Amino acid sequence: MARPKNMLKRNEILKIAYRMFCEKGYEQVFIREIADEAGISKALVQHYFTKKSDILEAMLQEILEVSFSYVNRILTPQESIYLQLSVYTNLFFQTSILQKDLRRFIENIITDKALLTLWINIVHRWLSTIKTEEMAHVPERDFQIALSFAMAGGTELLLQQEEWSIPVSFIAEQMLSSFMRILDASSESARSVIAQTKNLLRNFDFNEFNQYCVQQIFWYEEASRTN
Repeated sequence: MARPKNMLKRNEILKIAYRMFCEKGYEQVFIREIADEAGISKALVQHYFTKKSDILEAMLQEILEVSFSYVNRILTPQESIYLQLSVYTNLFFQTSILQKDLRRFIENIITDKALLTLWINIVHRWLSTIKTEEMAHVPERDFQIALSFAMAGGTELLLQQEEWSIPVSFIAEQMLSSFMRILDASSESARSVIAQTKNLLRNFDFNEFNQYCVQQIFWYEEASRTN
């Protein structure tokens, strides 16, 4: 019978891996190095995470789930799915600009097609739980295509944000507009959602969202202390 997994040890592995991924880049880090840094065997790391991609997937899953839960604190479940996607994108992208480690972590994902697909799939699962009238007659395939196209384009812009001095709010708006246009929503509807988002976040302290993540995620808390 397999040993029960120790959450403290698991989180310690995630904390170390997160720091290493941010410092060296995902492709340049190996499980053996993570094990050495943690002072444990490679076999013990693989008891928790069979593959290196499993480590990053666990991180991404946790930080996105916390992001979604924060959006749920701001908006009711009955709010437009477009507004929920818009608020999430603004919160997550803006925080990635403020937190250098989170930005580097996200860049690791954007530059890897398989990891970006994973990110899109996690967002898709979240949005699929939001049952709103506007999505009742949208075919699932159209929904998947729209989200994939919008996120691929938006995250590519995010990758170039610093070099081109692109406002994060502009990137989020382009993502939302692409998503809505593919689903045949009107330009007027898109402008309305963007205006609602701006109104909601007009005086928002994005550090508050980051602190919420810090409180919910052990490995992110430890990393953020030195950010």
